[in-house]
Amino acid sequence: MKQYYANQQNDSNGVTHYIITDNNTAVLNFLVNLGDQATYQILLAASKGDEFHHIGRYNQFVGYLRCDKGMGISMMLSDYKNNIDLGLDEYTTKMQNGWEKQDRDAYINIIKEIKDSPMENALITVIPAPFSLLQ
Repeated sequence: MKQYYANQQNDSNGVTHYIITDNNTAVLNFLVNLGDQATYQILLAASKGDEFHHIGRYNQFVGYLRCDKGMGISMMLSDYKNNIDLGLDEYTTKMQNGWEKQDRDAYINIIKEIKDSPMENALITVIPAPFSLLQ
């Protein structure tokens, strides 16, 4: 069973969001879900000062990864609990907040994929920042 780590937990409108603000904690989650090569590519891009984001599946979670100059790497893992209606609410909220259509579509498509193609659920442990498992 996969194990992820977060620095904060926020429950909002039936969705549980796990927020990762510590770079080392984010890297550990990349290694667990994406493997060595993809993690290396993310770190290489971040070390060059590239700004980017990525939306992907992390078992039963929708993962949102963001890399900003000066802010480093952060991510959020969101658990919609197989509820498409919660996903549609999130789609509307993201549209109102100015998210691009391709990113909103990626979110809702992953929520549908989680419901239609279940995987083994992962565990998640909340460890407040700045504590890091890699120190």
